[in-house]
Amino acid sequence: MAFVKQHPGFLFISFSLVLVAFVCALLLDFGTAPAIGETAPEEPAQIDSKTYTTVLQLRKRLCLRNADLAAMGCDEATSRAVLTSLLRWVELNQQNLDDARQESALAQKQLHKAQRAARSASRDYARLDSVQTLQQDYIDSLSSERELVESVIPAIESCLTTDQGRIWQIARTHNGLPGPYRYIENLRQDEVRDIQQAVNRSHRKAAIAAGQAARLDLPNREMVSQAPAMPDYIAADGVRSNISQFSQAATRAESEVLPRPESNDPSRALIEAR
Repeated sequence: MAFVKQHPGFLFISFSLVLVAFVCALLLDFGTAPAIGETAPEEPAQIDSKTYTTVLQLRKRLCLRNADLAAMGCDEATSRAVLTSLLRWVELNQQNLDDARQESALAQKQLHKAQRAARSASRDYARLDSVQTLQQDYIDSLSSERELVESVIPAIESCLTTDQGRIWQIARTHNGLPGPYRYIENLRQDEVRDIQQAVNRSHRKAAIAAGQAARLDLPNREMVSQAPAMPDYIAADGVRSNISQFSQAATRAESEVLPRPESNDPSRALIEAR
């Protein structure tokens, strides 16, 4: 105490040092905390294998694969919104989708059974009538399942611009054709058939690389003869540019919204998605 009385400034200096240390500690803690209005990054929510596989199947069926999202010109935010909408729809409608698929499978089984019985009993008109009835039941069950799946379309369209929605509609119309051909707007049905037949003769990538389209007898032959990727024709609609520009964005969105379940076997998911 005598030292403090003899040196009154010592107490002030000591207090100042403690105060400075306290302020520095606060600043360091503030620097590591999220800024006001920001949230710490969260890990993607885990998705169960069944939901993940169903989403894969619907992405292929509805032309919402990464290549399709890129072709539409979807940036990362738009791709994320599209995939999130599809995921939420699956989570809400998985049971309805299962029921519709089971109904179609049962109707198909009953139809095949009636067809076999009708073939073994010629001139049995009652059996023939039964086949026709069951055939219509099967068609109706497929239509119901398709209407259920297509009920997600408005939610997806709400995430897209008018031009993106137009490209998506074209892709859905030509679904089943390989990438470059899927986005040609004015293909006639006979052209679609000819392209599909040419592609089916060999592996799709091999068919494009070998320039199969150049040998097709199509009215717009001069356009598709630019195989392997028909760059001149696609560039007219900006699709080629979109694919180049937005492919990585779609991939990033997929990894964020649809992380692969740890228990999911990728090869099995691909088989089930076919």
